[in-house]
Amino acid sequence: MPADDSMYGLLDPGMDVSARRSSQVVENTIMNEKGIPLGKLVLSDGPAYGDEILNNVMSGWVAASIVAVLLAALAGWYFSNRITTPITALTQITSRMAAGDLGARADVLSTDEIGVLGHSFNEMASRVEEMVGTLRSFVADAAHELHTPITALQTNLELARDEGNASALTLYLSRAQEQGQRLEALVKNLLDLSRIESSAVQSNFAEVDISQIIREMAEQFASRAEQANRIFSLELPDEKVFITGNEIQLKQVFNNLLDNALKFTRETDSINVAVKNLQNEIMITIKDSGVGISREDLPHLFKRFHRGRNVSEFSGNGLGLAIAKAIVEGHGGSVDGMSRGIGNGSEFTVTLPAPS
Repeated sequence: MPADDSMYGLLDPGMDVSARRSSQVVENTIMNEKGIPLGKLVLSDGPAYGDEILNNVMSGWVAASIVAVLLAALAGWYFSNRITTPITALTQITSRMAAGDLGARADVLSTDEIGVLGHSFNEMASRVEEMVGTLRSFVADAAHELHTPITALQTNLELARDEGNASALTLYLSRAQEQGQRLEALVKNLLDLSRIESSAVQSNFAEVDISQIIREMAEQFASRAEQANRIFSLELPDEKVFITGNEIQLKQVFNNLLDNALKFTRETDSINVAVKNLQNEIMITIKDSGVGISREDLPHLFKRFHRGRNVSEFSGNGLGLAIAKAIVEGHGGSVDGMSRGIGNGSEFTVTLPAPS
């Protein structure tokens, strides 16, 4: 007899199974306790719950797949938008900078890889803006410094051309020659500074005795100081002091510093040079009791073309200290200047790393 489908109602009470019946048949022989067959139980034409369950499962998988695809597409759009938006913004900033807007900066709003890239771009842009500004200032200052002697040279040559008096002619030509020499010195210093700052000077480094270099330079300036009625003294350690560096450039550093010390001192003023071999560094100090440096000029000592307010009557082009600074920093060291007050002298200290 057909099985009652009410016993399966717990699976799905609302399921209509009157039209769909299972084709499976289950037979079981009923035996008594003695093993004698009493009859046969046959189950057939049952409700098709398997098909319904399979259909329900398939429908669920289809629905879940559609939802998963939609969620994946939404997540992909969201994350791709998070990646492409800052990259697009950075591309626009780069285009602005390439068009000449050196003040363009990226908005760094995160700390991920895109944020790090934006931060690096801003650092690069700041350095480029600083370098371009320095270059513009350098060109302007150089043009100004070159303009003055050129104008004076042309003026003296024009006066000499029209001058009939021999003594006056000689005077104008002498002044023109002085301006020509000034131009030559200025151009030479500019070329030296450009070469020092742009080339890899460390390729020419070798072991040099810095105390011997100072001794040789001091001998030259001690003679000049004596002739100019200045007091010159030298303090050197007993042992040799070796460093790794370019001997020619180091001589140029101390030539510039000693030349300034001699230039900006008066009769009976003193100049002292001392070398100290410390544990990890070599310190060379040049002191004088000359005109000194004003407080306003101290922050600008090593800038190109800068000249102190109280030294306008002295010759020079304001490049000596800039060259010295570039050379010393190229050797991994530092150079500092201080003043003991106007009229009380100044002190410059060069610090170079000792060989390890």
